[in-house]
Amino acid sequence: MKNSHLLHDIVGDTSLKILHILSKKPMKSTSIAKQLKISFPGTQRHLLKLQSLNLIKKNSDYCLSLTERGMIALDLLSGFDFLQEKQEYLKNHSLMFLPSKFIKRIGDLQNCKVSRGFVNNIELYKKIILHTKEYVKHCTNVISLDTYKIAIPHFKKHDVKMSFILAKDMTLPPGWKSLQGTLGEEQLVRKGLMERRMIDKLNIMMWVSEDLCSLIFPGVDGELDLRTMLVSSDDSFREWCLDYFDYLWNQSHGFVQNYVYENSL
Repeated sequence: MKNSHLLHDIVGDTSLKILHILSKKPMKSTSIAKQLKISFPGTQRHLLKLQSLNLIKKNSDYCLSLTERGMIALDLLSGFDFLQEKQEYLKNHSLMFLPSKFIKRIGDLQNCKVSRGFVNNIELYKKIILHTKEYVKHCTNVISLDTYKIAIPHFKKHDVKMSFILAKDMTLPPGWKSLQGTLGEEQLVRKGLMERRMIDKLNIMMWVSEDLCSLIFPGVDGELDLRTMLVSSDDSFREWCLDYFDYLWNQSHGFVQNYVYENSL
């Protein structure tokens, strides 16, 4: 095919950097070379190649900008950016349980930071909770009493709309059921502020709110890696999470208290 080498020509590190630079604003070739920190002749070779592919164009003011085709190509290549930028993370984590339609949109998760360390992630979760004022959508097979004690009173105070998906096979920490009663969880359900669902199998831990979102994927062993978490306030990241949460919600069923049990002391 005429464009069979398009992917090969633009996935190179320098070509991708040029497309990203021009996605922010039009720029002259000399300024692009300065940003890339490579020679002008070297930059010019990449620019001519991208022009020949109709991915960038030279305007009347001699500035270069993306063509419509270039904008589309950059959007489609966001998945490759994610694979490249998060390659160390992906060596130790599995995403293959995700449906194909979410794998195809994996580039939406590109703008995030990787938070490491179990204790650090617990503290970050507490921060995310306290920044939530409108809604939270959360799916998990792990519950921490410490964060639960902080979350429910805070959500009650601000009338936060809560939607929870719990794994059917999850084991709860001792004291959780009595704490449910103390914090008035059933009253929140009756008021319509809390919705709970259960799902047979859950491979991900996810928190979505109007402020921050977080994702915990399983390691290559299939177990959730609570030591490593992706965190972002990016709109595309949030939209991916919301859509996946809705997908899981549609796969889930009603909450049954007897399906979950506490660890013995």
